[in-house]
Amino acid sequence: MIKDYDAWLEKRVGSTVANFDAWREQLKALVGMAKASKDDAGDDAVIKAAKAVIALYPEYVEDANAYEYLADAELTKGDKQAAADALTAYEREGGEDPKTLKKLASLEADLGQPKDARRRLTG
Repeated sequence: MIKDYDAWLEKRVGSTVANFDAWREQLKALVGMAKASKDDAGDDAVIKAAKAVIALYPEYVEDANAYEYLADAELTKGDKQAAADALTAYEREGGEDPKTLKKLASLEADLGQPKDARRRLTG
């Protein structure tokens, strides 16, 4: 029974645990990069870094999460669909911040998806 539990736990969180230190360092670098980003080239670097951070720990949706940095960089580049996709992934992973979900609803409305926006705002 313990062996089965260990196998289940390893499958569920093993990769995240193994990569936690790298994730923490990359997230810290992403935050600094996002604050310093001033141009499209910087936004491209933020997008690439955010995707790498998400790949290491996709379930992290708390403060300073990579999904929001990714969405902000995509918006700076003018790609509302990519920003909405990032925030949809945030929600799918359990993200619940009302401000972030309102931002997603606004993007959906801008993209001609009023039913999705309405559903998101009314729960």
